[in-house]
Amino acid sequence: MAIESNALLQIRLVMDEILDSSADPGASGTVQAVVENANGGRRWANGGGSGQVERVYKRIRTLASGATDTYDVLAAGSLVTPGGQPIDLDEVKALCLHVVSGECKLVATGASFLGVFTAASEGIKLSAGQTVALDLGAAGIDSTTASQFAVTETSASASVEYRLAFIGAQ
Repeated sequence: MAIESNALLQIRLVMDEILDSSADPGASGTVQAVVENANGGRRWANGGGSGQVERVYKRIRTLASGATDTYDVLAAGSLVTPGGQPIDLDEVKALCLHVVSGECKLVATGASFLGVFTAASEGIKLSAGQTVALDLGAAGIDSTTASQFAVTETSASASVEYRLAFIGAQ
């Protein structure tokens, strides 16, 4: 079955600062600061090259206390797209993790960890309502030799529900 993929990742922070003329004479109005990635977002077209994606992964998972889900984007067939296509990525272009409830960490595995991490067991801890999104550039990061990461429940007393999505090219 032929599939086509495309993706858009937008990371945007908009902050308004309302100036108080009673505290700072001469100052009034609103100043807006906007921080955006890649001029408002990065879009990938269908395909396997720079600026293109071929596979999308998206799952909602629940982990028991102290449990770990390990992901290997290079292990053909261990992960599949929502349409059932096998994932065997050469590049990871973007990754997003949202914690619905509980707490967890996105972490480098002990061996062959994804190149976004600098050392095994390093990671990012997230609690309910928190999200991390990584825009890894038009070409992405190489996952042909370093392709693993994990999500680990960290409270040791409850479960965690999380949503994970990533895109890449084969």
